[in-house]
Amino acid sequence: MSRPGYLERLAGRTAATRTVLCLGIDPQPSALPGGFSEDLHGIEAFARLLLEAALPCASAVKANLAFFEAFGADGLAVLERLRARLPDDVPFIADAKRADIGTTAERQAVALFDRLAADAVTVNPYLGSEAIAPLLERADRFSYVLCRTSNPGA
Repeated sequence: MSRPGYLERLAGRTAATRTVLCLGIDPQPSALPGGFSEDLHGIEAFARLLLEAALPCASAVKANLAFFEAFGADGLAVLERLRARLPDDVPFIADAKRADIGTTAERQAVALFDRLAADAVTVNPYLGSEAIAPLLERADRFSYVLCRTSNPGA
């Protein structure tokens, strides 16, 4: 039996939690609460606490990859550990805003969907449809296409 698609899983989780809360994990080191070190160890400890506290009420979890990628391989390892903590019924969204030439986008799809096991990803359409096609073509996953940002100049 195949695994339900992203939207079915999200609907199921939303019904189970009776909320549409999407827990965002965008850990800015300088904004961590007191008691957490402003480094990767503090980020991981705080993110674990967030997951523990919010998972019972969260319909999905969205992690902004840049906050982890900034620490290189160690940051990605933290992200992978956090991802592994999510129960199977909690959809995981990789806030990556990816897009590039076809071959690069294909590798991004492998990295995000196959390696990180993201159920959904954010993509940036401004390089053209061929730049996001490999991410959109994955019928077993979902892509949120950026339309407008919260940047003041958007």
